Amino acid sequence: MAIIVQPADIHTAFNPVIFRTDYNILGVNRGFRIAYQEFDVTLNKELFLNGQNLFDVQKVIQEFFIDSKEISTFSTKIIYDKNLFAKYNAISNGHYRNKVVINAVAQIGESSDFTIKRGKFLTDFERLKLYDGYPITVSVLNFTTGAFVGSSNGVYNSQLITSGVYRDVSQEHLTLIVEPSSYMFINNGLAFEPLTTNDLQIITTNTGEAITISQPRSGYIENRIPVDNVCTPVNPFYIRWINMQGGWDYFMFQHRQTISGQMKTGETFNPAVLNQETAKTFSEVLNIEASEEITVGATGLTESEFKAVSKLIYSPRIEYYDKEKDMWFRLISDKNGFEKDTYNVTQSVEFTFALPQVQTQF
Repeated sequence: MAIIVQPADIHTAFNPVIFRTDYNILGVNRGFRIAYQEFDVTLNKELFLNGQNLFDVQKVIQEFFIDSKEISTFSTKIIYDKNLFAKYNAISNGHYRNKVVINAVAQIGESSDFTIKRGKFLTDFERLKLYDGYPITVSVLNFTTGAFVGSSNGVYNSQLITSGVYRDVSQEHLTLIVEPSSYMFINNGLAFEPLTTNDLQIITTNTGEAITISQPRSGYIENRIPVDNVCTPVNPFYIRWINMQGGWDYFMFQHRQTISGQMKTGETFNPAVLNQETAKTFSEVLNIEASEEITVGATGLTESEFKAVSKLIYSPRIEYYDKEKDMWFRLISDKNGFEKDTYNVTQSVEFTFALPQVQTQF
């Protein structure tokens, strides 16, 4: 069975992912495989339509992002975060198709083809805010021609980060560590040319090395996102979440949070009492259920900030940062919602999250 219809080379994980193969002329369905690291799943024919086998592999691909995945380092400032993307093979009767799937979802009227987002930052914010001592990253999709990435302080990579979903190591999805600067950038490469005299003689240094200059080549593209370096507020509560574009978004709540705890007695039992006069109780608690939650809010949000922050309630993963432990911990969204008053110039939000389960001495 040859693959005749397939999704884009870079596509979302949480929309239909359709493959079609032509029907085996011997009438035998040899199956259709999806392979990714420890995953190697063979699907049987789901639908036979107009001489084609149809497979929607969306449910299989979504399993790539169920558990926390490894974060590997490309360089000191560039990482591969497998919580945000994966590379897989679609295999049918010896025919292979390599794909990159993004932990993202497209809405009605939007395309699940993320090749159109090459060179774009995968964030809902128009500006990034960097607080001293609090980490922040921003993800971006590589250009087909490869890319240089970095900040206003300089380039992160000394060599072009090459592209192509058919490479053994995918470099399609890049996560950049944001540093104190005025902006982050990605461009599709620079042409380095030697400096020459008017008669085209190459000018060299005292050691005989050519002096090079860089200038934009034909078709040069560079995208930037501003970075605001801001002071850490009073009572900071810093969170991040996986947004719908396949990147992490970050937000700092401040000034006031409400933390509450609850305890509920679970099972009890009646111990044997041998001496009623010295007994201290006729019942004992076998276990208790304990939980804590935090309510946070923000006011004065701009239109773009509200659009980004309000969407966190739909995220598959929300975490908060413990600065003392230098670790991220999971938050569970507890029946959250939002309202937008279009009459107001600025907007406000309030969310309640369940904190990590309290461990007890029962």
